[in-house]
Amino acid sequence: MTERVPVQTRDAVRVRPYRQGDERAIVECYNKIFSLPRDLRHWHWKFRDNPTGRTQIALAEDTATGQVVGHYASLPLVTWMEGVRTLSAQIVDLMVLPQWRAYGGRPGLF
Repeated sequence: MTERVPVQTRDAVRVRPYRQGDERAIVECYNKIFSLPRDLRHWHWKFRDNPTGRTQIALAEDTATGQVVGHYASLPLVTWMEGVRTLSAQIVDLMVLPQWRAYGGRPGLF
């Protein structure tokens, strides 16, 4: 019988929830990926100041540097189904820096 020995590993990326103050790093990541620049005012308008007052955001960070390498965000979406006000979610931003897109194998980081 082979003895199992625990091996310590450290993932290169950690996925965590958004925390207040992450906006600058998110915008920086966005601007590295997309050709239409975004600024903090736009981020605040889209996420912090949205009419429902809620967001669902996950960040991927490089554990060695703390750099944001990905962002997955949805916004609450109010819909009416059979006369009932229903809160659902709409995915609005999904981004990963090119060098991290294959991390973790298929289907990728997120």
